[in-house]
Amino acid sequence: LSAELFFMLFSKLLPKEGNFFELFNQHADFIVEGAQAFQLLVANYAELREDRAAEILAQMPNQHAFWGSIIGLNDNRHKNTLELIALAMLLANSVEMRFKHAFACLRPDDLSPQIQPMIPTPGHSSWPSGHATEMHLLVTVLKAVLPPAMVTAGMAAQFDRLAARVAVNRTVAGVHFPVDSAVGRLLGVALGEFLIARCGSANPMHCRTFDGPSFSGPGG
Repeated sequence: LSAELFFMLFSKLLPKEGNFFELFNQHADFIVEGAQAFQLLVANYAELREDRAAEILAQMPNQHAFWGSIIGLNDNRHKNTLELIALAMLLANSVEMRFKHAFACLRPDDLSPQIQPMIPTPGHSSWPSGHATEMHLLVTVLKAVLPPAMVTAGMAAQFDRLAARVAVNRTVAGVHFPVDSAVGRLLGVALGEFLIARCGSANPMHCRTFDGPSFSGPGG
């Protein structure tokens, strides 16, 4: 499937009426106020940098070594699995970049020079997190295609914890807000279910929405 078709399939998540950028500008003050609050959260996450530095650097290009060790991945024995995951990553990248360019959300260091990211800040915008989207897509696909007897409750939980840790590490590094990972999880799981359905699985797909204002505050 082409990137254009992927975007068409997910375009229903965008506003149905009115000019998108006019609607976005109407809420610009609220968005900036919320982003500044999240900037303080990002600064607090920086306390974990010393502990996670090596891990963060290793996860910059890809996370194969991390999830592959859970299932005993071998490049020679599991070529089809790697091909499926490569396809899944292309899907994630095609869709997440459309959202990034459409919403054009600032990065943490755009709001405060005190963030001082420990890795280079990507040139594209922040929301949603690509690492969160890709990891949650990946674990959704793996849990669906691996033999049921192999995917124990413990393995499923380990997959989910790994995806969450990779996402949080991007906030620790100073290049993402926590909300980027929250919506990246929703998008990644939705894309994973979509890909599995396209492959002929009978697993159900679920409609998911993200309410940004409800993410802020004590309950967010």
